Amino acid sequence: MANQYKNHIVYFGDTLIDLRSDTVTAETLLEGYTAHDASGAVITGTYVPTSSAITVITTPDSHGGEIKEIVAVDISRDTVTAATLLQGYTAHDRRGNAVTGTYVPSGGSVQANKTVSPTTSQQIVTPDAGYDALAQVTVNAVQAGSEGMPVATKGSVSGNSITVTPSVTNTEGYISGGTKTGTAVTVTASELVSGSQTITENDTYDVTNLSEVVVNVADSGEDTLLQALRNTVTSVSDDTLTSIRSYGLAYMTALTSASFPNLQTINSYAFYNDYAIIWDGWEFPKAKTVGNYAFRYCYGLTGDIVLPSTVTSIGQYSFASCTGMTTFTATGAIGTFGTYTFTGASGHVMALREIHLPNLGTGIALNLNFGSATAANACQHLEVCDIGKAKSIAANTFANCYKLQTLIMRRTSVTTCANVNAFFNTPLRGRNSLTAKIYVPQSLINSYKAASVWSTINGYGYVEWLPIEGSEWEL
Repeated sequence: MANQYKNHIVYFGDTLIDLRSDTVTAETLLEGYTAHDASGAVITGTYVPTSSAITVITTPDSHGGEIKEIVAVDISRDTVTAATLLQGYTAHDRRGNAVTGTYVPSGGSVQANKTVSPTTSQQIVTPDAGYDALAQVTVNAVQAGSEGMPVATKGSVSGNSITVTPSVTNTEGYISGGTKTGTAVTVTASELVSGSQTITENDTYDVTNLSEVVVNVADSGEDTLLQALRNTVTSVSDDTLTSIRSYGLAYMTALTSASFPNLQTINSYAFYNDYAIIWDGWEFPKAKTVGNYAFRYCYGLTGDIVLPSTVTSIGQYSFASCTGMTTFTATGAIGTFGTYTFTGASGHVMALREIHLPNLGTGIALNLNFGSATAANACQHLEVCDIGKAKSIAANTFANCYKLQTLIMRRTSVTTCANVNAFFNTPLRGRNSLTAKIYVPQSLINSYKAASVWSTINGYGYVEWLPIEGSEWEL
C-alpha cells in the first residue's frame, strides 16, 4: 500500500525533505508539542516527564525544523510557596515556577546579617531589636598575638604550690602560646602563651600573656597569690561559685569588686588583708556563712555595711580591723557569732558608730565582740548597739566603748551580764557623765532593774530604762 503521507521530497536531484530516519513518536514528544514522524504523519506529543520542572533547549535541525532537548530536575515533591518563603528570597515551586518570598515574621522583619567576634565561651546569636529572624551570621576571624590583661583564678593546692590561671582575652580574639621559666620573665604579645610557667622566687613577674602560673608559697601554708597578680587584679566574678575556700582571695591588694551571685560560704581568711575592697562593688546575695577572719584588715570597707539577710553565721575576727566601717547591719537569724568580731588594734581604731543585729539568736553568748580591756582594741566610737536576743554578756564585752549610749536587748527574758566590767569605761558606768538608754521589752524593765549586775549598773544612776515597744527600735 502506497504511503499516504509525504516523507521524502526530491527536487531536480536535490533532497528537500527526508523524514525516513526520524525516530520521533507521540510517546517521545513532549505533551502538546507537534511534529512529523518518519512516515510524514503529523503527531501530537503525549510525553509527560516525571519531573515537573524542565528546561527545554531548542536547536534547528537540518530540515529547517527544531529539536527540543529536555533536562529534568525532580522537584515535584517541593512544597515551597511565596507565602512560606522569607521576604525577598527566590525559589522554584513544584511546577518549576519561580516564586519570590513574601513571608514576614509577625511583629518584626528579617535582619539580613549580624556580625559577632569569637570568644572563649559559647555564644547564642539572636536578631537585634526590631527583628524576628536572622538571614545570615558572620563570625569574625580569630586574631592571635594581641596583648591582654589576665583575670586570675586560683586552682588546687598541692603541697606548697598553687596554680593561678589567668584568662587572657581581648576585643580582637584569643591568645594562645608556649612556656617561659625563670625569674623576672616578660612574655610579649608575639610569643606563644598556651603553656605554664613555674616560679619559685619571691618577686614581681609580668604574667600578662601566661595561661597558667605555678607559684611556690610560704611554708606557713598561707597560699598567697603571686605578687604580680595580687597587685593588679581589680575584679573577680563567678556565676556558679558557691564557696570560697580559706585564703581563696586573700592578699589581693588591688581587688575592689567581686560578683558571686550564688555564693553561700565565705570560709576563713577568704578576703583577708584585701585592703582595697569597696563594699558597694560586692555582690553575694545568697551568702550564709562568713568565716573566721574572712574580712580582717579590709580597710576599704567604709560607710554603711549591710550583710544579706541570708547570713546566719559570723565567725570570730571576721570584720576585725575594718577601720572604715561606720554602720554595720545584719538582719538575718544569726545562730553563730564569734568572739572579737569587731576588734581593732593598735593603729587600727574602729570607726563603728552603730551595730544592728536585731535577730541575733537566743543561744548567743557575747564575748569581747565589741569591746576590750585594751582600749586600742575596742570600738571606741560605738554609740548604738542592738544585740537582738543574745542570752548573755561576758566581762569586757563592751569595755572601753567610750560613747555607748544606746543598748537594745530584745530577748523575752533577762539577758544575763557577767559583771559590771562588761561595760567598763562606758556611759553606762558614768563615762563622760553621759546618760545611757537601755531598751528592753516593756514587761522586763523592772526585772532588769532587780537582776544581778544590772541592778548595780542601775544604781550608778546613769541609765534610763525604756520600752522597745513604740520606740524607733521596734521591729
